[in-house]
Amino acid sequence: STGCWMGHMDLGLDEGQPEEEEQARVAFVCPSSSDALCFRVCDSECAKLRKSPSYADLDPERRHLPHGTVFEVDDQVAAQGTVFVHLKHLGAWLYKSTGMSIVLERIQVSCETLFFRTAMEAPLLHTASFQTLTPHSIPAGSILEVTARVSADDGVYCWCPEYERWLPLGSLQGETVLEQIAVDKSVCWYRCLCPTRTYRSTLFESALPESLLQRGTLVQASVRVAAADTVWVKSEGDDVWCPESIPTASGQWLPVLEMAQVERDGPFYYQVLSSCAVYLCDTASFYTKNSGGNCFTEGELVQGSCRVAAEGTCFVRLSGKNSWIYESDGGQPMLKQIACTPEQFSACMQAADVFSPRNPGPSQIGAANRRGDL
Repeated sequence: STGCWMGHMDLGLDEGQPEEEEQARVAFVCPSSSDALCFRVCDSECAKLRKSPSYADLDPERRHLPHGTVFEVDDQVAAQGTVFVHLKHLGAWLYKSTGMSIVLERIQVSCETLFFRTAMEAPLLHTASFQTLTPHSIPAGSILEVTARVSADDGVYCWCPEYERWLPLGSLQGETVLEQIAVDKSVCWYRCLCPTRTYRSTLFESALPESLLQRGTLVQASVRVAAADTVWVKSEGDDVWCPESIPTASGQWLPVLEMAQVERDGPFYYQVLSSCAVYLCDTASFYTKNSGGNCFTEGELVQGSCRVAAEGTCFVRLSGKNSWIYESDGGQPMLKQIACTPEQFSACMQAADVFSPRNPGPSQIGAANRRGDL
């Protein structure tokens, strides 16, 4: 679902690869259990596939597996002074060793879904080996889902299903490449407390240019992680991250997001109260109120799709629009909620349109109330 989990980047992983190299690579299939019998290629020169458990029965395509290839085995046969193993997902055979070399090593695949954050630019590998380094990498601060891990060559390699590639847990110089993190995948809502930047990853250095969320903007978060001294949230449906707080020049942390309770069980129906003018807001905030623009006036009917409590009132998003209105302003009530069915509301709106396209007028609304339409 969701790699650099939560924000997949097209790295062109399958472009420009030589045909013979494609034939040699075998897609890793994660075993169903950590107890599965698995092997890893440690001598690629001798890892030539066979059609049957025999040295002479070579694979028709003359394929051989690169160093570090990990695969599951479902059969073993002792023959010709060695042991041949059957690759479960390839339908071919390989021998474990020759008189001169160990071709395959037994390896345990830890089949467990974990989440990691790239502590630095992370290289992608074709197999569980630095010998099969690709020209592609994942930027620092990215969040990845890992479904399998193996220990080999004095290191740990992690399988990322999003990119169908391996990544090392550490670099050849001993630096940490992947750091394990906890991920909260519960969906929740946030509201911007001030103009807020969005980011490519969970690094403040990855700010997107000209990507400012206005105060009052609602963000539906599908993922939350703690990193870089704050909590980062992944915006549902977007490939961007937002921090809950940002560092200031004085070394303090400024909150930029607050958790919000969003009611989405609408529609919600309202009537503008007498002597009131309700202006449209771009977001759920008075700071984005268009005081010089169009407004709803006394007696008008409005329909909202969702609402959220903020800044001492309740903001209501107009159905089918990206505009918001407010139930009160400075403590003064502006809207009266109406309990009615969608059919009743539609009938009253049609009646109001006969009187005036903008203002149905208090007399007509009063008549609708007396009839029981509202």
